[in-house]
Amino acid sequence: MSLFSIARYVGVSIAGIILISVNGLCACDCSKKNSKQEPEVVFAGSFAGFDTGNRLMFFVEKIWKGDSDVRFGRIVLVDQHDDCRYLFDDEGKKKYLVYAYASSNMYWTNICAGTKELSAANNELKRLGPGRVPVQEPASDDKR
Repeated sequence: MSLFSIARYVGVSIAGIILISVNGLCACDCSKKNSKQEPEVVFAGSFAGFDTGNRLMFFVEKIWKGDSDVRFGRIVLVDQHDDCRYLFDDEGKKKYLVYAYASSNMYWTNICAGTKELSAANNELKRLGPGRVPVQEPASDDKR
């Protein structure tokens, strides 16, 4: 075997090992996420964008769990910057069924939590039942 062939073989082998290692680091492993943890909040709503702290804001239309955590039809979740991050539609045109978990007094969700587009959640909606409409912002009594 020539020196060139050995160098090429070693180079290809190293490249393959690097690709396997990087691929293993980037893949979401749901077996390690949300284990034995019940969601604190379950709601249906649309993604409203990011607040100034880069947190996810939602307009909530229905709640199944966590009424006290939804303020006037809105809730804020921490954006998870990892491989299991759920990517919400930035235009706010889609509605979602969101399962949110608590950590350090903040809520978060990810692709392992069961969060999905509302249009694909028929079985979950049947199981959850009718849900409740969140308390809306109180009307102002400004009668000047």
